[in-house]
Amino acid sequence: MASRVSHSNVNEVETLVADTFVASMSLPGERTSESVNKSTVPLEVLESSDDPLVSTEYGESIISSYATAAGNQTLIEIPSASAARSYEFDLELPDGASASLDSDGSVIIVDAADREVGRYFAPWAFDAHGDEVETWFEVVGDKLIQHVKFAENSAFPIVADPSSAWGWTVCVATVTAEVAGNAFVAAKLYKVIQRFGSIRRTMQIMVRAWNSSTNTAGKWAAVRNAVGGTAAEIIGIDAVKNACFD
Repeated sequence: MASRVSHSNVNEVETLVADTFVASMSLPGERTSESVNKSTVPLEVLESSDDPLVSTEYGESIISSYATAAGNQTLIEIPSASAARSYEFDLELPDGASASLDSDGSVIIVDAADREVGRYFAPWAFDAHGDEVETWFEVVGDKLIQHVKFAENSAFPIVADPSSAWGWTVCVATVTAEVAGNAFVAAKLYKVIQRFGSIRRTMQIMVRAWNSSTNTAGKWAAVRNAVGGTAAEIIGIDAVKNACFD
């Protein structure tokens, strides 16, 4: 994928994409030394095992942002039913760039020429038992808002995630081209894509699993656990590995 460097500045997480496109997202709340407890989150959706770039305290909730190979992952820890149900992140994009909600619930980022340069994946949220909690994005101007629908009797804490990937179009386009041009690859991918619904969703799951570990053995184990034995054959395609997993 394209070059990316994520770092923090006050409550802001900034990402440099391909040395030209700089994007940032500001976390709500006041900076804190606390960080989100990730122990209840399914491993296959965690993209970083490192310490957070920055954490903030927003009412009762803690928000931590982590650098990933593709961009950044921000986790929201919601401790009780009296905590906020909506979290507003300010986006700062280059002149002419914009954010909009896509049909799959993700948020697409396009540059001044209307080319996709990144996106925030459709969000997830899990309660303390590892069960899914309803959550969705809203885009209002230059603000990305994540809503989390929990109940008084939900199992707390709940952890939710807005997660970004930059240069993502290259990965998806490469896999699509390989599927179109190689019947053997298409046959191997068919069942996996059927299972997850699309090439984009399949690669999102695989890349998240790959980035959830810091060592090679752990990366392979995580991807195999997420999508099965076909993972090795998919990542073994040089063009796909270079575009999605380097």
